[in-house]
Amino acid sequence: MITLRGLRKTFGSVKALDGLDFECDSGEIVALVGPNGSGKSTALRILAGIMRSDGGEARIGSDTIDMSSVRLRNRLSYLPQRIEFPSQITAKEVLTFFARIRQVSAERVTELISRFGFHGFEKKKVGELSGGMLQRLAIAVVFLPLSDAYVLDEPTNNLDAEGLARFREQTIEAAGRGASVIMSTHILREVERLAHRIVVMGNGKNLFTKKIEQFAKDLSHSRKMWLTVENLSEAHRIIALQSGAENVVLNCSTITVECAETLRIPILNALFQEGAAIKEFGLYEPSLQQIYDQAVGGECGIHSSAAINPTVRMES
Repeated sequence: MITLRGLRKTFGSVKALDGLDFECDSGEIVALVGPNGSGKSTALRILAGIMRSDGGEARIGSDTIDMSSVRLRNRLSYLPQRIEFPSQITAKEVLTFFARIRQVSAERVTELISRFGFHGFEKKKVGELSGGMLQRLAIAVVFLPLSDAYVLDEPTNNLDAEGLARFREQTIEAAGRGASVIMSTHILREVERLAHRIVVMGNGKNLFTKKIEQFAKDLSHSRKMWLTVENLSEAHRIIALQSGAENVVLNCSTITVECAETLRIPILNALFQEGAAIKEFGLYEPSLQQIYDQAVGGECGIHSSAAINPTVRMES
């Protein structure tokens, strides 16, 4: 288990961390998301023991994080946001070197070469690798030891679809054997696919923390529903408004109704009674991106492939 309590870090007049609190249980994957400058990388460097905090507490289990602790280094594996390996050695030599440092078997090196799909790239020099293959190599190095904790700063940078799939498999496997995994990312679709919990950061603080299951519950409380109506008319818009809808938009045979959750059924009933020939209806569910934007005031600049999609469909 990883625990942060009241973590603080200042660079000159800038507060990078301002009382940051969160935790990651054993077997849990926690995602840190936030705009640039929100303190994610600083928090991860302190967790990795390569930067000192100005105050607060950070622990792995019962061990307080200490930059000089050999025991800590043996319990944790860290992936920095920017990776550099000597350009004149091969990918396999990189893995073998780090395996010796971390006292990992040669069999584990061979296993990860296969798992991360190097397919002959292990014999290429680092300087000849593409950005995506270099990132795969860095992730393979991080997962060489069977650590208690993995601290990953933007691990999906430059990864293609195959690299992402292999990263997910390895991360899920690590959590499955009880490791704590903390990762920062700007790609919210990876949060939705991997994380058990999300920590939304801003100005060096934890703006809020929620389990992904809670996000799913929040998403179900959409304020917009859509209906396909064969005989759609202006009268249906008026009925929906009179029944408590806040906003109603007609588009060809589709009507979009914005209303409180408790008014969905009454509005549907009113439309039925008005003679609306409703063929199907469902919810427009806000994406994780939109929930994030609301939390940080819409100034985050995070990228996501998610949009508002009608993901709940019911037929009349």
